[in-house]
Amino acid sequence: VVANPTAKSIEVARRAIEIAATRAPVTVVANRVRDEEDLESIRSALNGRELVVVPEEPAIVLADRDGIAPIDLDADAPGVKALLELADRLAGGAVLSGAR
Repeated sequence: VVANPTAKSIEVARRAIEIAATRAPVTVVANRVRDEEDLESIRSALNGRELVVVPEEPAIVLADRDGIAPIDLDADAPGVKALLELADRLAGGAVLSGAR
């Protein structure tokens, strides 16, 4: 479940978690986080659930605008690294171990 730091997105995420948690494990992504205030607004609304944090990332915005993969633009950007770590977590550790 992905939650951006907006009231509407957080509410939709909260509802999605309620539904999904009865059916499967849920990973919650705090997306486009700019600062501690953004993170706290998501964390407090989602009752302290463990969050995977993806920061607001200019490299991702530029890659999207140019139609390329963010990893091809700047693999070392914090937001790109966070997405790689998320992919690795969801794939049971197969992403980053295969990239080395």
